[in-house]
Amino acid sequence: MNQTRIAQAVGLVLLLAGLAGCDAPLATPPHTPVATSSPPPPPPPPPSVAVVSETPVAAASDPPAAEQPAAPVVEAPAATSAPQPPPQAPQAAQPPIRLSAGVAVPQSLPDGTQIGVSVDYRVSGRINTSSRYLLVIESKGKEVEFEVKLSPPGGTLQGFCPASVRPEDQPFRARLDEQRSANVRDKVSNTVNLQTSY
Repeated sequence: MNQTRIAQAVGLVLLLAGLAGCDAPLATPPHTPVATSSPPPPPPPPPSVAVVSETPVAAASDPPAAEQPAAPVVEAPAATSAPQPPPQAPQAAQPPIRLSAGVAVPQSLPDGTQIGVSVDYRVSGRINTSSRYLLVIESKGKEVEFEVKLSPPGGTLQGFCPASVRPEDQPFRARLDEQRSANVRDKVSNTVNLQTSY
């Protein structure tokens, strides 16, 4: 009898358990995380490309010309009107014969007192052998002359004036003339003063 009750009790428990299993939700198995691969990130935007203007490149055989430094700007000085020197007269050609160291001394001669003259000369040009050379003595109010012989490069000319030339006719001066022909006569020396000692 006890076994029968026990069996009935067990059956009741099982029945209740079955009923309870129908009303209650079935137990779900524990949630196991599933490894899922995350979606790949979106591709980055394309990089912005800067537009670079192309510059023509000079050929290797044609190197660029070196830059020359700019020349400094120099201001020209203002033009000033400077006084112009007066025009000079053309210099006369130097005579071919130079006289110097002349003297005039009275001398007592048989014919009376005469003026003796002496003067040095220096030849710097050409002596014309076909011409006559005359020593001209200038005195107060008159001129006298006498022919002389010249020889390069120079020497001393001496002579006496005519008796008409008196000591009181000083001052005396001397020069040389060249007589080329009867109508052509030129002065060929400077004129010097003759020193007197009386």
